[in-house]
Amino acid sequence: MAVVTLTELNQHPSRVARLAESGPVHIHRYGRSYLVLHREDDPVEAMRAAGLIRPPTATGPLEFPDLGLSDDEAEALYADFEASRRLDA
Repeated sequence: MAVVTLTELNQHPSRVARLAESGPVHIHRYGRSYLVLHREDDPVEAMRAAGLIRPPTATGPLEFPDLGLSDDEAEALYADFEASRRLDA
């Protein structure tokens, strides 16, 4: 049995899920027992279903459009970008 605070659950859901692998996790709020997390097939999925955590918003790697630039054009654009950054500093 493990005891964690609701804040710890919000900040470290994976850690709490690992604790649930070995036994029930008692979650306290304001010093009182708030809920008990038991391991099921997937403890992270159980926390999502209970509304305690949200799934990530990104679904995969970002895709960038192909602008059809040659290497020389891309290097010139990057050089302009670098020059503008030096002006900001």
